[in-house]
Amino acid sequence: MKRFVDILIKTISFFFISVEILIGFTNILRADDYRHKTTTEFNVDGTGYYGRLAVTSDFNNDGRDEMLYLRMAETYMEYNWSSKAKRRNVAYAKEGIKRATKDPNEWSAKFVTYTMLKSGKRGASWSVSFNGNKRLAPVGCIQPSQIIPTNLNNDSYTDFVIVCNGYDDKPWPGEKSVVALSKGPNNYNVKTFSGVGFYHDGDVADFNNDGNMDILLVNQSKNSKKAEVYLNDGNGNFMRSKKYFSNSATFHGAYGTEIIDINGDGLFDVGMFGHENRESSKPHKTMILVNTGSNTFSTDNKLNVPAVKGWGTVLDMFVEGDNLFVLRSSSPKRYRGSLIQQVNINTMKTVANIKNDKMNWYSRIFRKSGGKFGSLMNTSNDIDFRLVNGKIALAN
Repeated sequence: MKRFVDILIKTISFFFISVEILIGFTNILRADDYRHKTTTEFNVDGTGYYGRLAVTSDFNNDGRDEMLYLRMAETYMEYNWSSKAKRRNVAYAKEGIKRATKDPNEWSAKFVTYTMLKSGKRGASWSVSFNGNKRLAPVGCIQPSQIIPTNLNNDSYTDFVIVCNGYDDKPWPGEKSVVALSKGPNNYNVKTFSGVGFYHDGDVADFNNDGNMDILLVNQSKNSKKAEVYLNDGNGNFMRSKKYFSNSATFHGAYGTEIIDINGDGLFDVGMFGHENRESSKPHKTMILVNTGSNTFSTDNKLNVPAVKGWGTVLDMFVEGDNLFVLRSSSPKRYRGSLIQQVNINTMKTVANIKNDKMNWYSRIFRKSGGKFGSLMNTSNDIDFRLVNGKIALAN
């Protein structure tokens, strides 16, 4: 009897250990886990934050959250984005591109890292190394546009995909995007993985079903307008594959993409969005490309998201139950205020909109404590929202 009990206990223990391993592995493979878990609002006061995107979580498995954001170099900000900059002047931009190529240490973005207190405020500096320092040089990345926490090399530490669009002015030369691969706790190898492109957004999913996270980028280079998939060998090495999107599919004006499951079939679908009211002749309708069953996608198999007049700059989408939340800013004068659109995924019709045209725009929706959704930043939480009787309502 004792032997039977011992065997039973070992069997039960093995079962729960196996389940824990499976759950941990599944969480690594889910593309949207980072933004769907409850996240502590990032209080940017005193951090010097002026970069576009930041992320917070326990990246080094020490039981405490860290915060990581990418700050564009002061040299680049002064030259291209200050009041003195000569925007839309090709000769001026080409000179800036020339200087950036010659001196990447002064022009590339850098990692800014802190430990994070439970209050959301910064703690002490997070002691972490990226290629021995905290600059994205010499690999480049003048202007990062997205940072995605994920696991790319099958260890127990978080890796990062850093989407880069390059010098952001005409002729928009583009640049290579970057991965930061963990080498144990608090140590990263940073390298490029893509071709040269004008990349504004990306996401991760397992396209070839080999158990490794692959990378999706959307390219708005002059001669591309394509979705690009980079397959991961499991060790953080990538090769582009043209298998997953039809050759005829182009996405002019689609500066954003998001991996979601729009129909609850357990297969990932791909949101494509950007400038619905672009000044050029080819505005991009916000759409969701539905998975064919083999992780391939075509504009022949899509769902269209209803437009919202005057709010045609689409920045993000987020699925929660039967709801698709769409984050928008103004158009045709872009990036003024924020609007949240609630769409029923069964009918693909708008249920409700809430807006704040006085606040700054922000770029990503996160799940927050207290049943709220909204910005990761305390400076952009004026339009945080929650569901009340099936409809979105302001939370603050």
